[in-house]
Amino acid sequence: MFDKILKAVTGLFGSSEIGKEVAQIFKGREAKLREFQKEMASIAMKQYEMEVKDLQDARKMQIEALKQADRFSKRFVYYLTIVLLGSAVLVTFLPFFIEFPESNQRFIDRGVDFLYIVSGARILSFFFGSKIENKNKLL
Repeated sequence: MFDKILKAVTGLFGSSEIGKEVAQIFKGREAKLREFQKEMASIAMKQYEMEVKDLQDARKMQIEALKQADRFSKRFVYYLTIVLLGSAVLVTFLPFFIEFPESNQRFIDRGVDFLYIVSGARILSFFFGSKIENKNKLL
């Protein structure tokens, strides 16, 4: 498409100087776009590395907790997991038994979404790791 525009501009004005200037404008725009995409990919990679580091620190903390003699300290993460997952299941089936006011529906949806995110994504990534495929080929 760029070639067609360049030919049209060159044919219209009959000068290759103007065509070269138009080519530089389009090339500059594409270069800026590539630079922006590369910067966004770099930011996403840094954020992913921070999340992985955070999970690794939490796992190290759990390893240290398992070395203690206190049973509650050893099993706290598992108790917390059971409570969060149990709450998520309870909240899922609660609307079948209780009728909520229509005016509160937005707040209920927000709470349910938060509970699903915390119990689903974060707990699973803590116990089983996180796998994000890097689809961006720029880095």
